[in-house]
This record gives sequence, C-alpha cells and structure tokens, in this order.
Amino acid sequence: MNKEYLFSFIVPVYNTEKFLSNCLDSFFIQCHDNYEVIIVNDGSTGNCRNIVKKYQEKIKNIVYVEQTNQGLSAARNKGIDLAKGKYCCFVDSDDYIAKDYVSILTQEILNYKFPDLLIIGIDAIFEAKTLSSFSPKEKILMDSEEGLRKLFESQEYRSHACTKIIKTDLLKTGLNRELYFPLNIYYEDVATIYKWIKKAEDILLIPKGLYKYNVGNPDSITSQNFSDKHFDLWNKNIDMYYNLSFSYKLKQNYFLYIQELYLIMFKEMKNLDKTNKKKYIDKMRGDMKKINNNRLLFNREKVKKSIFFVLAYHFPKLYFNILKIQEGIRIR
Repeated sequence: MNKEYLFSFIVPVYNTEKFLSNCLDSFFIQCHDNYEVIIVNDGSTGNCRNIVKKYQEKIKNIVYVEQTNQGLSAARNKGIDLAKGKYCCFVDSDDYIAKDYVSILTQEILNYKFPDLLIIGIDAIFEAKTLSSFSPKEKILMDSEEGLRKLFESQEYRSHACTKIIKTDLLKTGLNRELYFPLNIYYEDVATIYKWIKKAEDILLIPKGLYKYNVGNPDSITSQNFSDKHFDLWNKNIDMYYNLSFSYKLKQNYFLYIQELYLIMFKEMKNLDKTNKKKYIDKMRGDMKKINNNRLLFNREKVKKSIFFVLAYHFPKLYFNILKIQEGIRIR
C-alpha cells in the first residue's frame, strides 16, 4: 500500500554537488516523515548521481529521476508530474530548509484546514551565517486580491517559488498546465507565482524564515553581469499587467510596484555603456506609456523613492550621476 504524503519536495539538480549533501541532510533531520523528496537530475555532468544514490540506499522516501538537460522549469515540471503529496514545495539543490520546516507547516495546514497556498519567509545564508531575512509580518489568512496586493507592495514576500507551498491538485488541474513553470526563459518564478496567487482561494502567510537561501553560489544569475537575460525580469513583470484583472486599488499598487522596479533596473545597469543603457531605458519607458500612459504616481509612504523615480524617468543622466555620487563608483 502506497504511503500518503502531505508534502512533495521537488529538488532540481544540475551540477550542484558542492551543496547537494547539505540540501538533502536538511530533509532527513525533520521530525516528521509525511513527505517525499523528488530529485530531478537535469543532465548533471558531475557527481550528483552518486551523492543521491548513497541517500537512496538509506532512505525510502526519495524519488530519483534523470533527464537530459532542459533547464530549471522543465525539471520542476517533471517533479510536479511525479508528485504524490497534497502540497508541492520547491527547493533548489544549493539551498536547504529549516529543521522545523515540516513540523511547523504540518501544524499550520491542519489548523487552517488546508489552504490552497502557504507563503513562508526566507533567510539569506552565507557560510552558515544569516545575512538577511525577508518574511511575512504576521500570520494571516487572506484571499487572492489581498495576496496580489502584498506581492506588489514587496514588503512581505516576492516571486520566489521556494517560499510558496501550493496544493498539488491546484497545479495539476490548471487549464493547459497554466500553473506550471514556463520553459526556456529566465525569471520563471516571476512569470508563474502571481498566477498561483490569483488562482488560490485562500492563502496563509507564515512569518518564519523556514527556507535558507545560499548566497554563496557564483553560478546563480544574480552573480552575473547585467545583460538581456537580467532585463527579462522587467519583461516578466510587465507581462503581469496583461494577464491579470485589476481592481482600481490593485492597479495603483501594481503601478507603484513597477516604478520601484524601474529604479532597481536602473541601478543594475549603471555600469553599461550608453548605447545599452538607452536601449533598456527606452524599452521601460515605452512599456510604462502603454500600461499607464506615462502617468506617474507619488507614494506618500516612500517619498524618497518617488522623487528618485521622477528623476530616473525624466532625467536619466542626472539620476546615473546621483548613483555615482551615492556609491562612489565611476559610471560610464
């Protein structure tokens, strides 16, 4: 008789043997055994297979599959297809989870009668030390519109799949796999998570940093120089506008969110040459004209950011000089 699991942990693996054992160890120190770990080896060329095989010899709740290299989204989607747990959890193989992850979530799910989606906090870890934490402010059960509003406010959670625990049935019954991860793109989380929030009828926020993000991996996209693939973060966030039905209030939240992202993109591209800067700035301004007719919103709670946005939008050269003064670096 097959064991019923509450959680299916989906772990894509691609040449992360340096971190993989630490990731797997974090599952097997949990107090409960009401979960399975689905490891999808996405064409690794290193020692990942042998590491997993050693764990499989000792632990029964590991499902291990291999596929030719197809990317993170394809590996996660394979895991969803195989998942037998009531909820899917997504863990990158260079990260790990807190020792009380399963026990806390099990209790909260029972207390709140199996909500569609749970959102937890995340701790940024470097060499076993916590550098920063990002977490919901309070435990609360909310609907999808409130969930999207909080996403756009960017104060309690962002578009990280690793901090979202979603009902497996919700993923699998989505029309034409609409809630699966899109293939062959960067920032697949940004293109996906808002759809989960929109679909969920009830969402539980849990103000605990149960996911541990390893900032020591030099191969992550955040460790690379700015390029078109980094600019795709902007494109995926603009796509949200065309895929959501907005109330008036939610639309205001979204526009403020885009204005903040505009500033983030400016800062990331500060070292580019003039030609590339202009290319990206023109694209961002064009998108904002389409979605909001160049109407700028002033956020009374974030006056400084609102002023900086006006400068960046109307006087980009001046704003780059301000960044130069702030950071003490030479900007081309």
